[in-house]
Amino acid sequence: MLYLLAIVPSLLSAAPVTLHFAWPAHLQGSVKHTYGRQDDASTPSIGTKVTYCFTVEDGANGLHKMVPSEVQYVDPTSSKVLGEPSILLFDDHGVFKGIEHLPTEKKTKVHPQMEAIQLAAARATWDELTGRWDGVTLTPGKPSTRTVKLGLGSMMGPELDAAEVTTLEADVACEASALEKTCVRITVETNPTKPSPPRLDVTGRFELKAMRRVTIVLEPATLVPYSIRIERQDLVERGKEDERHLQVEETTFSHSAPGARKP
Repeated sequence: MLYLLAIVPSLLSAAPVTLHFAWPAHLQGSVKHTYGRQDDASTPSIGTKVTYCFTVEDGANGLHKMVPSEVQYVDPTSSKVLGEPSILLFDDHGVFKGIEHLPTEKKTKVHPQMEAIQLAAARATWDELTGRWDGVTLTPGKPSTRTVKLGLGSMMGPELDAAEVTTLEADVACEASALEKTCVRITVETNPTKPSPPRLDVTGRFELKAMRRVTIVLEPATLVPYSIRIERQDLVERGKEDERHLQVEETTFSHSAPGARKP
């Protein structure tokens, strides 16, 4: 009997969790977004930061929009690296519907190619943070795996089949200072399923390796986010002269009302 009582809590804690998008109307708060890159000692590291406030407002055609304001960069480099946050459009189900640019005193026309790049980046960020999770069911302690593509090296590097493993941890604090544990932590780790073929350049033979890990903390009943951390590691193996590259991008959200929950 004592043995059964001991395992019951573990069975209960492993109950499936279904994630549901239900952002409350007029959600507002602040955002801190940082990006850092560390390469070999021969290359200077990069550290950038931007902070801004945001408000969710009603948009046209039944859409909603997340509008940034009071954008502040820690230095001029941060502005160039991180770019200006856009107004994000989404529907009642959290499906990404496009972007709008913040109004500025100086009217500048965005090149169509740059517009497409900004749109794709905004869509990827939104989907990774919120959009892809609506209706998804995950069980703590039971990883979910699917096959995806993972690019190696630079943006123009080869893509390999990779295993994307998603795990969920329930009953975690939404923020470090929070006493209640009402959020979940989702971790998505992606690794190639097989080594990349050896390549050659002017310095000789080398191999590329990569790993990507995304950690998200959000409310399961609303998908209101509290933090997301994206870590990317790349390794160029050249025998004794390996090159290691690490990129870390982190965004934290502070909500103005305890009601980052749906009333």
